[in-house]
Amino acid sequence: MIELGSRNPSPSVAQRVAEALDFDWTIFFEDKSNVTLLKSV
Repeated sequence: MIELGSRNPSPSVAQRVAEALDFDWTIFFEDKSNVTLLKSV
């Protein structure tokens, strides 16, 4: 499950998901967790 962090999406899937949710697709491939990134916004 991508949203639980147990799988890494391919770049094309990451781009489509991010486009639908209106955020930068590269967040899927960051070393920092999504929680850390969201707190900094």
